[in-house]
Amino acid sequence: DYVREQAKYYHRSAAAAYICRKTGDLMTGMNILLSNAGSKEQANPQEAIDYANTVDDPKVWGLLVSFSYKNINYIHAILKQLPSIHLDPVDYIRRIPDSVPVESYINEAEIALKGFQRKLTIAELTHTIVANDAFSAFERSFNRYKSGKPNK
Repeated sequence: DYVREQAKYYHRSAAAAYICRKTGDLMTGMNILLSNAGSKEQANPQEAIDYANTVDDPKVWGLLVSFSYKNINYIHAILKQLPSIHLDPVDYIRRIPDSVPVESYINEAEIALKGFQRKLTIAELTHTIVANDAFSAFERSFNRYKSGKPNK
């Protein structure tokens, strides 16, 4: 606790969050990062997103998401990385409050959705290639078996 307080006092929130993560106090680590949104130390949405990705805890993600809906900078940061973080993109976008002007996040939302479409296309192509390759290998093996030749 003393080390965490010192890190917060000297404006080393990333260090304090790291200490919390290492001691298993995940929520406190995220709270430390989010508490800087109005302090002298500059709030860094990317640090909070990286922390949530690292700990990969649903409660930590929930805290970050709830906080982000109150801070447009966090909404922008999350939307920019939505395809690569552990959040349901449709749910996140749907829950953005009506009080946030659409113009302020529509571009990031479109980019995020295009990123997901790209990932889905790549996954589908990979699945098709692997399935075709596996079937071809099975077919070759089966034909060798039918002709009485040993498999290599």
